[in-house]
Amino acid sequence: MKKVKRKRRKVANEIHHPTRASESEESDLHNSSSESCTDQSDENSECNVYLTHPAIKKKRSESLTATVVDIGSDELEASDDSSQHQEADDDNESVEIAAQPDEVLQEPDLVDPPFESNNEGATHAEGEEQGGSDSDGESGESGGSGESGESDESGEDMWMSESDPETEADNSDSNDESDRQSNSSDSDEEEATSSEDEHDDEGDGIFQENQPIYDNAPISLHESLLAIFNLAIAEHLSGVLLSKILELVALHCPANSLCKRTLHTLKVYFAKLGRAVLVYHYFCSNCVFPLKTKLSVCKKCKKSGNVSFFIEMPLLQQLQTLFLRSRFLEDLQYRFNRIGDPSHIRDIYDGRIYKEQVNNGFLNNPHNISFMWWSDGLQIFKSSINASIWPLCLVVNELPYKKRILPRNIILAGLWFGKAQPNPNIFLKPLKESLDKLSSDGYNLKLPDRSVVNVKGKILCGTCDLPAKAKFMRMKQFNGASSCAKCLCAGMRYALDSKSGKKTTIQVFPYVPNATERTHAQVQDCAARAVELRQAGDKDAAVHGVKGPSLLSFMLPDIVRSMGIDIMHGAFLGVAKWLVFLLFDAKFAKCPWSLNASLDVIDCRIKNMKPPTYVERPIRSIKKASAIWKAKEYKLFLLYYSVPVFLGIMNNEYFYHHCKLVSGLSLLCQDSISLDQVNVASDLLQSYVADFARLYHLRYLGMVFHQLVHLGSVVKDLGPLWVYSCFFLESFNSVVGKLFHGTRHVALQICSSFNLVMKMPELIEMLPENSLVRKFCNSVTYKREKFKVADIIRNNVYAVGKYCDKPQVVQSSKLLLRDNYEGMMNGTVRVFYRLKKDGILYFSQEYARSLNGRKEASYISYLNNNVPSIGRVIRYLKHQSCTPECENNCECAVSYFAVVRNYSRQMWYPHDHPDIRLPHLSKIVCTNRVEVIPIDCITNSVFHIKINNDEYAAKPLNTVEVE
Repeated sequence: MKKVKRKRRKVANEIHHPTRASESEESDLHNSSSESCTDQSDENSECNVYLTHPAIKKKRSESLTATVVDIGSDELEASDDSSQHQEADDDNESVEIAAQPDEVLQEPDLVDPPFESNNEGATHAEGEEQGGSDSDGESGESGGSGESGESDESGEDMWMSESDPETEADNSDSNDESDRQSNSSDSDEEEATSSEDEHDDEGDGIFQENQPIYDNAPISLHESLLAIFNLAIAEHLSGVLLSKILELVALHCPANSLCKRTLHTLKVYFAKLGRAVLVYHYFCSNCVFPLKTKLSVCKKCKKSGNVSFFIEMPLLQQLQTLFLRSRFLEDLQYRFNRIGDPSHIRDIYDGRIYKEQVNNGFLNNPHNISFMWWSDGLQIFKSSINASIWPLCLVVNELPYKKRILPRNIILAGLWFGKAQPNPNIFLKPLKESLDKLSSDGYNLKLPDRSVVNVKGKILCGTCDLPAKAKFMRMKQFNGASSCAKCLCAGMRYALDSKSGKKTTIQVFPYVPNATERTHAQVQDCAARAVELRQAGDKDAAVHGVKGPSLLSFMLPDIVRSMGIDIMHGAFLGVAKWLVFLLFDAKFAKCPWSLNASLDVIDCRIKNMKPPTYVERPIRSIKKASAIWKAKEYKLFLLYYSVPVFLGIMNNEYFYHHCKLVSGLSLLCQDSISLDQVNVASDLLQSYVADFARLYHLRYLGMVFHQLVHLGSVVKDLGPLWVYSCFFLESFNSVVGKLFHGTRHVALQICSSFNLVMKMPELIEMLPENSLVRKFCNSVTYKREKFKVADIIRNNVYAVGKYCDKPQVVQSSKLLLRDNYEGMMNGTVRVFYRLKKDGILYFSQEYARSLNGRKEASYISYLNNNVPSIGRVIRYLKHQSCTPECENNCECAVSYFAVVRNYSRQMWYPHDHPDIRLPHLSKIVCTNRVEVIPIDCITNSVFHIKINNDEYAAKPLNTVEVE
């Protein structure tokens, strides 16, 4: 009888909640034995696969037909059986799906992949981005991303929390159990949660969301839950802590209030708000043939159980969400309102690719937009290294940089989930279909005022790490011959000495001056020839490194020039990581380049560094760099610290060589880059790579070093290096990795939760203008300043802390004002020690905590009569021209100043080598000159680097990146 009741309940749930049947199918995919996509399936890639969820009864548009298009490979043939196509076509259905948070098992752990070593023990940048042992270079394809983002793993958030008490019984299930093993636990789960679901559904039917949370309460149920959810997302609250907060809120309310008292009921409420139109795409991992369900037998290869799927999140709905936000359309006009030298390269709009689209009229329309695509793998279960998710994301180029990188402004176009790595053409096909419509006809989108605007868009560029780039471009991996995406340099195999006697080789790329660059047409021709060779029987054929056609050729203006080079993985987790390994590892102690003997001295210098307050991650001990350093630490070390730290320790020839690298990268990372600087940087990096094999060893000259020679041309095409750096995208990946908990329905949880996060600004804007809940949500979302404000000077400028009224300090400050500005002797002067200006917190020399803290923010760059200068702030002043007769709230003129001790620049190493340009680095010496400057003259906080008795100042290379 119990089984009958469970079965009836399950049928009823599927009637009232049609997504549950679909979710149960997806949930077991993690436990299926699907294999990684082989090269064979990778070649069968240009397919129209439009399979959606089998549990849905609504038809999708007839234009989305399930067909298989032959790309010229005999391994993928369109079936002559029309019934097969009809059967696949019947699956073209879309559905509103919301993740069911009550169906969860156990929490996963996110781990950073280790810094692996090759057969000789040398460490590999990006996990596998350097070297390899396979003769043809194909065995080194990485399924992951190398670095899993720059976010701190200080604690799990609400999506990676322990299971709710309502689903505690499910935690005993292993994520590796088969479908048959989990059937009984599924039934138990349904019975355990059904009564609660029924109660929750009934409650939602009785109580309206806009009803007060209790009689005469100042906020409604919806406002209460919105505030709690917003806080949980912004502060990454764990599920346990959030449950306690719900209990605490309930304690403050009457017993008959509408409070949600459990984490489960909160999630169910927001699961409904986060519903999104999702389209499922199932296919056979062996032959890339469309499947009706994951249990279907493939009608081409006659196999079953080897199934992959991905979810498409339609572009139209996400664009509509963005355009409904206030000021979004206004933000898109940023490109037309920029201030600066138009001859300089300052953003993607100044690159040749973007200008070509402006000149042909497409991006000259203020309503049209362009995207940068990105994808990367993220391991989601510590116990299953093969299970991963691959988000396919679009970044809106027209937004100001600091807004375009925010997770709520990034479009999640698709999500690949499972043990199989993405087949790129299948993964990209739905997005290509949407973009074809968007670029030709456009979408009519509503604005906040309910007017309609026609918006067109296209993808202009893309970025990702080396393994993902090779996969999506259908090229050999970076450790194979002819694997450079920019030129036809083939490289060579370098034989390693092996103690086991086995002959092992790795791929290296000796410097080739003026290497032939690839072109869009040439890549397409190579792809066609590769298909012909594979049809002739050579299943591993590649022509100049190209293994087959990529849909990117039809989605990008130029598949070669439109692909950026990511400096996060390439320059920092690649080149910088290799250099730290070569310079400091004990195995190279006898090599001419080694600094191992000076490791303690260098480590001591680094430990004494105190970066400005805007640096998120100060550098830790270099002795453990390969194990603990993140990409931003390598970046700080390479671009800001390494030159003054190595000066006097490193051999002159090697130091000069190192300065070429730092100079070239620094010039290309600036806010504004002249064409002359691009050419100088390109020459420096070419020279660096040309000399590397002679100074170090050819064995270490892998792809991460080779691609340095292409950075100059990439900047000319796409803008400064920070435009397409993966720093913010890897952080986005870590956000995606936290949008679920448990091991079931992972893809659904992520899509539903992401859709809700994307809708959050709209939900907040729907609240009344004077709503206290709206103010609270905005303060949480936009991270209002967490400091005591003494005075609001103007928008985004604050006097921080308390005013000091010590007579001696005030009197000396008055004298300084009188000496520098006439008429300032009269009035009142107040002293303060911290200033918040344009998002940067500045200290002063007299601020006591700056002496003992890990950060130092009293050194500044400023303009003195429009002359760039370096100095150290002693204190800050507020001058008000009040008279004794003034009342407390008088409107007398107020001025704010900084008392600054000037530092003069000194001649040093770069001045003896005119080809070395380090405009952000200066050797400085303290002077006796004290100046009083308006706070508007302060331009930035600078790094202060003290090495023995020498002092250096390093200005931030740009003002858009967070260091």
